[in-house]
Amino acid sequence: MKVMEKNLKCLLVDDDPDDQELFRYALNKLNMPIDLTIADDGVYAIEKLSEPGFLPDVIFMDLNMPRLNGLECITELKKIERLNTVPTYIYSTAHEYQNDIDIKAMGIKAYLEKPSNVMELVPVLLNIFKEI
Repeated sequence: MKVMEKNLKCLLVDDDPDDQELFRYALNKLNMPIDLTIADDGVYAIEKLSEPGFLPDVIFMDLNMPRLNGLECITELKKIERLNTVPTYIYSTAHEYQNDIDIKAMGIKAYLEKPSNVMELVPVLLNIFKEI
């Protein structure tokens, strides 16, 4: 594993408080220096990511959200040039979209299915953060 000289910055875009808490808990289980920012929807995510001083190391995006859904948000994010190298993962329970999304064309790293419990999420996140 790479030696981390700084805290990694992670952005979770998800409107469900229970899913936010599960994700936060899983990150804590990693025992890695990770700063988590949560955006409750795509509009807030765009606002946060438009701030010049905010650049996450990784983005996890839910699909089903009010105001601006995950795919719409990712489309908008790709218009912000400095974000084009930030790995973006779809993190959703929306199985019906999984085969319809061309993740490579959208610049998405992978489609992650939300697990039913935190112990399923921990190893997935560990593998992702090892690569960053």
